[in-house]
Formats: sequence, C-alpha cells, structure tokens
Amino acid sequence: MKWRRLKGSGERAIGYGRWSSRGRSLTSWSPGEALVATSELCGWRIRCRWVRRAPNSGAAREDRCSHLAALRGPRADALAAARGIRDRKGRTRLAHGCAAAGSAGGGHGARGWHGAALRVAGGRTERVVVWGEQRRDDHRRRAGGGYEGSLRRRLLVLFGVVLLDREVGPRPGVLVHGGRDPSAALRRSGAHSRPHRRHVCRDRRRGVARGYWTQAGGPGMNVHHAHERRRRARGAQLMIALVLGLLAAAFFRIQVLGSDAWELRATSNRIRQLSLPAPRGIIYDRNGDILVDNVPGYAITLLPGPLDEARETLERMSAYVEMSEERIERVLATLRRYGREVVVDADADFETVSALEERRAEFPGLYLEMRPRRRYLLGEAAGHVLGYVGEITAEELASPSFAADLYRQGMVVGKNGIENEYEQQLQGRQGLRYLEFDARGHIVGDFGGARTDPGESGQDLHLNLDMELQAWIHSIFPDSMAGAVVALDPADGGVLALYSAPSYDPNEFVGGISTDLWASLTADEGNPLYDRSVLGLYAPASTWKLATAGIALDLGVVTPDEFMAVPCNGSFTFGARSYRCHLAEGHGFNNLAQAIGNSCDVYFYQLGLRITLDELLRRSTEIGFSQRCGIDLPQESQGIFPAERAFWERRFGYAPREGEVLNLAIGQGPNSQTPLKMAQFYLAIASDGSAPTPALAQGANEGEGWSLDLAPEHLESLRDGLRAVTAPGGTAHIRTSLEYWEVLGKTGTGEHAESQAGTAPPHAWFAGMAGPFGGPPEIVVVVIVEYGQSGSSVASPIMSKTADFYLRKKYDIPFDTVQTYLEHIQRGPVPAWYRERYPTNAGSR
Repeated sequence: MKWRRLKGSGERAIGYGRWSSRGRSLTSWSPGEALVATSELCGWRIRCRWVRRAPNSGAAREDRCSHLAALRGPRADALAAARGIRDRKGRTRLAHGCAAAGSAGGGHGARGWHGAALRVAGGRTERVVVWGEQRRDDHRRRAGGGYEGSLRRRLLVLFGVVLLDREVGPRPGVLVHGGRDPSAALRRSGAHSRPHRRHVCRDRRRGVARGYWTQAGGPGMNVHHAHERRRRARGAQLMIALVLGLLAAAFFRIQVLGSDAWELRATSNRIRQLSLPAPRGIIYDRNGDILVDNVPGYAITLLPGPLDEARETLERMSAYVEMSEERIERVLATLRRYGREVVVDADADFETVSALEERRAEFPGLYLEMRPRRRYLLGEAAGHVLGYVGEITAEELASPSFAADLYRQGMVVGKNGIENEYEQQLQGRQGLRYLEFDARGHIVGDFGGARTDPGESGQDLHLNLDMELQAWIHSIFPDSMAGAVVALDPADGGVLALYSAPSYDPNEFVGGISTDLWASLTADEGNPLYDRSVLGLYAPASTWKLATAGIALDLGVVTPDEFMAVPCNGSFTFGARSYRCHLAEGHGFNNLAQAIGNSCDVYFYQLGLRITLDELLRRSTEIGFSQRCGIDLPQESQGIFPAERAFWERRFGYAPREGEVLNLAIGQGPNSQTPLKMAQFYLAIASDGSAPTPALAQGANEGEGWSLDLAPEHLESLRDGLRAVTAPGGTAHIRTSLEYWEVLGKTGTGEHAESQAGTAPPHAWFAGMAGPFGGPPEIVVVVIVEYGQSGSSVASPIMSKTADFYLRKKYDIPFDTVQTYLEHIQRGPVPAWYRERYPTNAGSR
C-alpha cells in the first residue's frame, strides 16, 4: 500500500473509512477545507490514545498526544482566535467543546479533552483531525442542532459532527500519521480483532476497542459538502414547491374548474327531489256514472338517509302507525335496495298525520304529504271485476309489463281486474317536487330555485258495465252462497255485469291491506279472492244440451220435430249400463223443443249416439269450447273439453268407451266451462249465431267475434227450445215469468265428485236471455250457484230479476223492488252441509 505524503511534512495521510462494524469515519478534505469528526466519535466518551512516532527517527519515543503539537501552527491559532472559539477556561478553542493543545507539546489530559488539531500548509488550512468526546449537554446539538446563521462566526455541530470553517458536512477523511500503516495490525489479527495499541481509540464507556482507521478509498460514510447541502436544500425546496403546486392545481380544479359540479353535489345534499304521484284515470260505467275515482288522502313517506336513523324513526313511529318488526325490516330493505323515498303508509288518517306533524322534530326523514287516494264506489259489488291498486313490487319492476323508464319503486299500480288490465292507460306521469332540508334532515320548505312539475293525470276509462245493475246483482245474490253472474249485451258483446260471490272490498287494499284482514280473506274457505266468473270451471250440465242440439241439427242427424226411437221412461240402457234421466217416471216421446224444455236426458243420450263421439269432439272443439273467450282481464281460465280420443289416454290412462258420448251429450264427463264461456255461447244463440268477444271496456272487441256456423232456422229451433223451458210446463216457468219481458233460458244441475258421492248437492245453473215480447233478446244472463241443488230453484230467479231490472231501467219502467211470488228468490235457511263446509260464510241476509 502506497501512502500519500502531506505537503511540507514527513507525515503520511491515510484514507479514513469504516473500520469497525459500529464505527464511522473521520474525514479528510482537500487543501483549504476542513476535516470533521463523526457523530460516532462525538457520541461516545472516547479517550484519545494516539501516540505519534517522529518521522524518520527510528526511535520509540512516545510523547503523550504530541501529535497535536505537530499539527498545530500559527495560522491555526490565528484562525481559532478569529472565530472566537474558546474553551471553558477562556483558552482558544478550535472546535465545538474542544480546547486547543499547546504549541510545543500541549496535552489534553487523559479523559476530559475535547479538541481538534489544525495544520496550516502553504498559507492555507490544509488538514484537520479531530478527536474527543461529546458532553452530555451537547446532545441537543445533534441531528441538526447547529446554527446555520452563525457559520461565519463559529464552528457548527450538525448531525453530531464537529465542523470547522464554512463547511457543513463530512467528507471522506484521512488521518495524519507519521508512522507505518496502522491497518497493518488489522491484517495481522483479522478484521474484527483488537488493533495495535498505538492506533486505537478506546471507548471507555463500553470497554470495547474501536478502530477508526482504514485504507484510503475504503468505504466511508455518506458525506455532505456545502454545495451539496445547498443542492439538497434546493431539491427539498423543489419537492415542497412541487407538492404545493399539485395541491394548488387540485384546489384550482375543484374550486374553479369543477365548481359547478361540486356546487351541484352540495346542493343535492340540501335539495332533494321527490316524486309526486299522478292521479290515476277515472273509471266510468256505460251511462257515465263514476265507478272508481280519486279522493284526497294522506301518505307517510320515509326519506333516504342513514339506516340506523331510519330504524329509530320507524320504531318511534310505531306508537302512531301499525309497524310490526317484519314491516320495519321490509321498509329498511326497500330503502337499502333502491335508495329512494319509501311510502310507509299510503292511506293514513287525519288524526295520525296530525299527531306526527305536531312532533315532526322527533322523526327526522319523515315526510307527510297529501296524495290522491283511490276510491271504489261499488265496494264488494265490483271487487273482482275492477280489481285494486297497491305499491309496485320488485318482481313487477323486473317484468316486461312495467317499463323501466315509466315505473320505479314506490309507485301505485293496478294489481287485479280492470286496474291491472288497463294499467298503462290509467297510470299517469309522475311529477317532481323539490324540497329544501336543513343539516338535521328536517324539511325547510319548497326550494324556490326549481319549478315543481305537477305531472299528468292518467287517461279516463269508460266501461260497458252498468253500475246499478252490478250493485243490484250483489244485493239479490244469496249471502250464504257462492257463485257467479255474467250479463252480456247481445248488440256488441259488452259486459253489462260480472259478479263473483263471495267478494271483497277493494277499498281495503288501498294503501296496503292490514295483516288481520288479509289473513281472514286467505283463510276463508269460500275463497273470496277467487273470481268464479272467469276462473271457475264447472260441468255445464244441461246448459250444454243446446250445443249438442246445434251440432246435431247442423250435421242433419235430427230434425226439430223428430222423435227418438226410444221414449224416455226414466232411464236408457246402453251396453251393460243403465243411464238414468232426472225424472224417474220419464218424459215419454219428445221432439227437440220438448226435450230442451223438459231437459230430457234420454233424448240427448240417443242424440249423442247419432252424432258419434269423434264428431262431437271435433265440432265442439271447432266451436271453441276448449279455448278462452279473450275478455279484457288479466286472468281467464281455459275451458276443458277433449279434442280427440287420446285425451282419455293422457289423463285417465285408458281408451274412451263408447258410452262416453252419452255423458258428453248432456254436459257431464270431462267437460268443464267457465260461466263467461257459457254466456258467450248463449250470446251467439240470442243473435245470428255469432258472438263478439266479451269486452269490459268500450271498443275493446271491435273486429273480433265467434261463430257457431249454424243456419238461421237451426238457431230458431234452439230458441224455441229455450222458450219451452220458461213456458208453462217448463222446468223454470214459475220462477222466471216476468210481466213485461220474454225470458228464454235453460236450467242445469251440474254434478261433481261430492254430489256423485252424495256428500253435497250439485251446482245450479241457469243460462238465458230476455227482451220485449216479439223482439230480439237484449240481455244474456248466466248464473251459477255452487251447491245450489237445481237451477230452477235458485239460479233462475236471480237471472229473471237481473234481466227485469236491466230492461225496466232501459225502458224507463218503474221498478218494484218488492218480490212477488213469481219473482221470489229462494233463500230459506242455510243447509247443514253448507254450514259445515263454509262456517265463516254461512250467515243469512
């Protein structure tokens, strides 16, 4: 290793770096610069034990710290004096906390010396080596504890480093040394062994020898030059300026460029948009009388907000409004899912609203408003046909029937009947209202900066229904019975009345039906929610005999005046089985009209055999008895009638027997029809053989129709048979005779599984028409009474009273509501079997 010699001396300079794993290097500066001691030296109490060997002397003379004297010079003393550095005894000092050594051989003491040595060469400060220890009261000067503003007046300690002159950081150091390479001891004993005594600074506090010399160019600590510090300071300034610039740019973007957007967001927290329900369209009857309208009502709405606060509001509100835990959870789930206002009570009474309004501060997020409330003037009389409204559900929102751009959560929509079928027409366009809220979520008032949109009301709807006739049927139908009444206008197929018993009041569903009432409706065995007029399927019984007769006349297998080969003696034997007639003593010989008037089963057994099973199936299917009518209601049952022989195999697992045609000919067997379908069939008989599709709304059935494809003379033969039913000697003469009107019809006794088992009476049918004597029929009425025993005893009086009321009103004839003997409606005591079957519906009027 070749050592660099200092100018003007025989001493060598050794590059100084890390020697010990925990030591840090001294520094050596180029000529004119200072050297510093590191924080490691200043941080520990170090006793300098450096012994200088005179250059080229070869002697082993040791002079305690005499190397300081060799490093001193007059310029160093002058520089120290100029900087005002003095020790505690007033002596000139060269470094912070370090006293200068004597010029000849000055010492510093074995323990308390803190000093530096300065060498002046060539008129400039050339090298400085600093040893010493830092006082405990100087620890506050470490890590930037110096004074940058006094660099020209004193030495600075920065980061635990002693500085001289104007430098502010350490540089790679050298040690002024007059002897051999002190690292030789390291090479002899290993990197971490104890070095030679002459070259060791001992840490007396720890008792561990620390080496601080190393070869030139060895790894040293990070160094800081004054210029480099300034560069770093400028870098820090640039970094700060960059951060501040970015912040300023962000503030500018938010406050200036995005001010409109942020202002809108702030406004949205203060201004909220609420939907204004549009009034639904008014529903009128055929005479312009109101069936359904809107009245002012009160609604309690919960506005969106924190769920915890909403729960507290609902729980407090339960003292005024029925709010079960299940209902609270349902409201919160809706609020969480849609994030919009939720109607808690759409039909609140005035007392409840007044109580909540007085305590508005206790219910944050609660909004009380007036909104249109649906009113059904007929109540139970038209519950099924008109339907009801309710809040839209999530399933309905997802269905294609409710357009996403027109419907949203919280809206009131039609749920059943006309309200549902004509939802698009009756539903209006919702409006908008802007409300201003304070910081606590309380309503301040309407926001004046936005205009309230009142929305648009729904379109009105005109029906073919006769409001007074519908109410009259409801008043005469036995309270203890279940059944249906359908009345049609032969002129256009309009539905004059559509009644199902038992019924329900649609007003109870407005704003949400109560839990107790809903439970009672669903638990009632009479099933008041079931619309029997369009959904009920019953064996048509003898009312079907007109279809069998029409098919036979059209096929030419019988003439109107022809008698059957076998007279009716109370039964008919076919194969090994005997088929009975309803009259045990029989009817004897009958032509077609007499057989219809007497409802002779034996005649129609033989007529069915003439038609054959295959032909009866084909022609009945062509007429449309296995199809729906197509009425403008959301639901309608499809009639059941076999289209081919394979029907028996699919349903019953066996091929049809030849005797099946006998049952089908009299309206029994696998044949079930709705009251509406039978009314459409009799509507075709009352006209020219064709029947328009039954329609509730005016103009809903234009261009549509249904035809029997029967000749006019055949239709007249069928009408003659219907006249025979109500004529003297007919099955319904006494109970259907009217003073002003001619009544034509057919009774029916529909068998079912219970009646065949003898556990319950059969269903009672009556299907007919009425009008002025000598004129065409002007009303068609079909009545079915479940478990009514016979059509002549219960169903026919309802039909005749219905026709009489409608025609008297039409011709402005005073109507006597007092029942005469001929107009009597058999009510009587409720049968025991019915009381047992329907205990909740067995009361009498």
